[in-house]
Amino acid sequence: MATHEVFSDSVKKIKIPNSCIAMSVKLLSPFEMLRSEKARFVLA
Repeated sequence: MATHEVFSDSVKKIKIPNSCIAMSVKLLSPFEMLRSEKARFVLA
């Protein structure tokens, strides 16, 4: 899962990193995800 959100202690609004940690899902920043997928943006 890639997101710019960060872990939060709030109980009113659950953020993506909180749910990823609870479900044991690896959390990446969007830039880490693009690097790991070797994404290339090519202007034609």
